[in-house]
Amino acid sequence: MTRQAAPRLAGARRLSGKGTAASPAARTVTAAPEPKLSPPEVRPGAPVHAGALRRLAASQAQLVTLAAPAGYGKSTLLRQWADADPRPFAWLRLAEEESDRRRLTAFISAAVERALGAPLPGIYRALQRAPASDALTALGQGVAAIPQPLVLVLDDVHAAGGDDVTAVLSVLLESLPAGCQLVLSGRTTPPLDVARVRAEGRLLELEHDDLALSRSEARALARHAGVRMSAPEAAELHRRTEGWPAGLYLAALSISRGPGRAGFDQVEADRFIADYLRSQVLSGLSDDDVSFVTRSSVLDRISGPICDALLERTGSAETLERLEREGVFLVALDHSRHWYRYHAAFRSLLAAELERNEPGAAAALHRRAADWYVARDLAEQAIHHAQLAGDLDRSGALVERVAMRAYNRGRVATVEGWLDLLEQDGQLHGRPGLAVLAGWVHALRGRPERADHCADVAARGLAESGGGADETTGPRLSLLSAALCRDGAERMRTDAGAAVAAFPPGSPWRAKALFVLGWAQMLAGEHGAADRLMAEAAESAGQSTTNTAAMALAGRSLLASWAGDCDHASALAREATAELGAVPLPPRATSAICHAAAARAALDRNDPATAREQLTAAARLLPQLTYALPWLAVAARAELARAALALGERDAASALLAEIRGILARRPHLGALAGRVHELELRLEGAADGWEGTLTAAELRLLPLLTTHLSFREIAAELYVSRNTVKTQAISSYRKLGVTSRSEAVERAAEIGLIDRPRLPPEPAARG
Repeated sequence: MTRQAAPRLAGARRLSGKGTAASPAARTVTAAPEPKLSPPEVRPGAPVHAGALRRLAASQAQLVTLAAPAGYGKSTLLRQWADADPRPFAWLRLAEEESDRRRLTAFISAAVERALGAPLPGIYRALQRAPASDALTALGQGVAAIPQPLVLVLDDVHAAGGDDVTAVLSVLLESLPAGCQLVLSGRTTPPLDVARVRAEGRLLELEHDDLALSRSEARALARHAGVRMSAPEAAELHRRTEGWPAGLYLAALSISRGPGRAGFDQVEADRFIADYLRSQVLSGLSDDDVSFVTRSSVLDRISGPICDALLERTGSAETLERLEREGVFLVALDHSRHWYRYHAAFRSLLAAELERNEPGAAAALHRRAADWYVARDLAEQAIHHAQLAGDLDRSGALVERVAMRAYNRGRVATVEGWLDLLEQDGQLHGRPGLAVLAGWVHALRGRPERADHCADVAARGLAESGGGADETTGPRLSLLSAALCRDGAERMRTDAGAAVAAFPPGSPWRAKALFVLGWAQMLAGEHGAADRLMAEAAESAGQSTTNTAAMALAGRSLLASWAGDCDHASALAREATAELGAVPLPPRATSAICHAAAARAALDRNDPATAREQLTAAARLLPQLTYALPWLAVAARAELARAALALGERDAASALLAEIRGILARRPHLGALAGRVHELELRLEGAADGWEGTLTAAELRLLPLLTTHLSFREIAAELYVSRNTVKTQAISSYRKLGVTSRSEAVERAAEIGLIDRPRLPPEPAARG
């Protein structure tokens, strides 16, 4: 269709208005009331639906439908479109009376004649005849003869219905000439089969999502209502009203009235909004429908089957489809119209109505919802409803079953919400398995006091159960005790070993147990055993959504670096980083050890830029890596402090060492880590700035041998390693000391006090 400014017929008006004589067609039924043929007045400050207006202006669709609940500004949008469009707009607001074919035909004819300023031929005579089908024929002929582009708007189309209305609309759609558009606007989808029109590309459909206001539009509307708000406040108001124009305006109006009215954080419960919804929505529903929507409002997501179970009835799916068609504030959550939810403001009203009309019914409904979800093995949803029903005993049993799985999938806030409520209600006592889970969550979130308390509660509960607890509770408590390391490194090794022995292959807890036991062996100085355990932990973790595999690889990287195998350490650090990136979860505090290993590997290969990046990434995680997991917290900080020293960031290294001292004051018995911390303190005090501060223990062990006449092969025999290992360590030492030869390395090491100055010069490097 070509959009152009059409020539006006004599006396024609773009919008129906006063001063045009009533048409013969209209007089055959009754005089058309002025409001029925006039567009709505737009109040000052009414929101402009900019996106929807652009779509209307650009569309050449023969049929335009606007279907949205009350208060979405459908009529306002159409008036704004009419004001901006050069074509005449014929306007008819429907009511129940227009369900009669003759009456509707007459009013449509009157609206078109009013817009054009001239009668439609044949309509008057057709309306005098019988049968009524003659009127439809005459309407089709008259509409087809419209001499210029025109937009015919039928507003409130939901108010009229039946076969007569469908027949009239079908005639209009088939008869409109090119350049004309038929607009059907109402709370429901129009009673017309539009499948063919849609398939032919002749249909533009706008629904409530298209009519919702944007954040900037919402802020402008509130400003006109006298409410000045910040961008965050506007965003919150927009979120709570979901962009619903009437709700936004009423909320802003209420807020502007001052204290005692709704604030930005409670607009759903505002009296103005509730009154509007009662009058515009609830008042139009039958008693059965009111009972249906109020009772089903306890659900976050609504479907036919769950409503049948909740309300102990059948046919709920059909009821939901009908209510959506009728413009009740239902939002479809899928294309198949299986799942829905209520608009937030409407749901708030429904909850209040339920409590007012059926006090106490909500708890029983939540229990039924929990039953429904349990029967379908949907534990997380069942927990939600069990807690809302006040059934914390049942909630505790369900949380114990799924909490760690949900935590591993990134549902951290959800799990903490469950546990907080259960802890406050004393549900951990008598539930040792639940107490262990709570202890793990608190440890991983850096809350040592609460983690210790939960471990103690679990131990008491396990002792009191007399073997009645789940068989995995004991091993999980052993693993938690090992991780908390309250009784020193040796007890950590014992507890972790017991956990590894108890968890069978394939258990999601086995990889964690192997990882913790690997670290216990590291604290004991058993590096070979530690590396084997870490490798098995990484393999056992597999494709799980936890970061156990990444941490195990990071532990192996550190072991390789300490042994002077920089290439292997770097490869393992890259694997650990890749594992972190492969897990679609927010960063966790325990991941700091991965960044620490990556920083060390970067320094080993003379890559300070990457080392700094890893330091920055780890710094964001350290606040939650506390003495709840002391071995991991100290090891990560020690490696990061070492890296900071090498990068010349002495203040950062000093701050990290201070944090380490605080952790050791509470958990002093951490085995070999104490020696590493002491070595780090000496380096900090000795002002060994730069790369020499990153020399590994293996490289420091090699330096004195470089002062001798021994070749690399002979040094390898002394150290029980391969010649290639010695060569790799030597080259790494040269790089860190800023030299290029063996003799220069000896000179530099003696200069900074790492070795005694040799009395005889070393043999040339060629002998290596």
